[in-house]
Amino acid sequence: MELPQSNDELMMINDAQSNGYMLHPAFPDPNKKYLSKELFPAFNRRLPSPDRQDFFEIVKDLGLKINCSKIISVA
Repeated sequence: MELPQSNDELMMINDAQSNGYMLHPAFPDPNKKYLSKELFPAFNRRLPSPDRQDFFEIVKDLGLKINCSKIISVA
């Protein structure tokens, strides 16, 4: 689902781009707000796999609970 962004958000994006920020390839249109019920693959692949031998240590170091979710609600 995509929703138009506010003028303030677009101004912040334009300011960031003028300072060298590059848009993420998975989200190329700054005029849209990308929403999903699942974590976007671009971010999901950056999370450590629970199959890793050191997974529980990583979760603990991040201050997360073992049963934490991949998705958080951002309003």
